[in-house]
Amino acid sequence: MNSTAQIIFSSAGFATVLVAILAWLKYVWDRRKITSDHLAQVIFGRVAELRSSLESKVNPFDAGETYNSASDRLDESDQRQLRDVLNYFEIMGVAIRYRVISDRMAYESAALIVLAYWRWAEPYVMAARSRDPTWSLWREVEMLSNRWKRRWNKEVKRADRRAQKSERKRKHPISV
Repeated sequence: MNSTAQIIFSSAGFATVLVAILAWLKYVWDRRKITSDHLAQVIFGRVAELRSSLESKVNPFDAGETYNSASDRLDESDQRQLRDVLNYFEIMGVAIRYRVISDRMAYESAALIVLAYWRWAEPYVMAARSRDPTWSLWREVEMLSNRWKRRWNKEVKRADRRAQKSERKRKHPISV
């Protein structure tokens, strides 16, 4: 047996490997738990409450509506709620960038919400940034949204190609 195998299979070496594996598994579990808890806030928790209140007055999911076209329906409380939602998405973007939460899980659960809110609120954010160009206000939300939009567009194109391929097979079946 070579020296590496002797170290691994010695009791001290085995214990070290086992501790390393358990630490890695705990990290993976903790990351999934943090991701799950964070996304639950977006879908069911405080962020969902803020969104519900905003969405009673405006519709970020309507492609024809933006902050500019709907701002007259929002009072100061609604403005604060919008900032809170954007701040939460900012925290999500930072957490994803530093791999605290899973990008894949966040995308699968919240991409449509983040994309809709960013598209809708972008004029508001740009106006806030223009007042102070040194501000990096909601940059993480912007970067996250841009990355997820590219991913979304690729997935849509891939799905369209699959549908077209399936349609061609249906119209021109190959007989054996």
